Amino acid sequence: MIIRWSFTSHWFPIFAAGELKTKPTQHSVKTLMESGIKADVLVCRTEHELSDDLRNKLALFCNVKREAVIQSIDVETIYDVPLKMQEEGLDKVVINKLKLNPKIAPDLTRWKSFLKKYKNPKHKIKIGLVGKYVELQDSYKSILESLIHAGADQ
Repeated sequence: MIIRWSFTSHWFPIFAAGELKTKPTQHSVKTLMESGIKADVLVCRTEHELSDDLRNKLALFCNVKREAVIQSIDVETIYDVPLKMQEEGLDKVVINKLKLNPKIAPDLTRWKSFLKKYKNPKHKIKIGLVGKYVELQDSYKSILESLIHAGADQ
């Protein structure tokens, strides 16, 4: 199964409303097909909602089923992504494509609980971090994330 992640670019003409462009996605899918790889699912990163017309166009020109054109719209935190993907039906598309027959429905109760705590902390504390590259936030990303996770779990 091939899932193609793509960024649906946004272009603002000078005197007109913004418009999502599908050509970059179409070209990247075409390039994959020339290499013998056929996408089963398109996951399109975007800042704006994908219209039904746009989804239909992508499905038609990228040779995937309409329900396999998944919108991955910008979210507040990376931890919102699994819920958005389920909301878009990515889980069902993958299950159907792989011909799986799950015995139970996914239970994201614990995930939602974590996300609620993560977004609504009861307390805030300041922690000092000493290191060589502290001015570059990504240098210590795993440490920062582990502290956030620990705090959200409490």
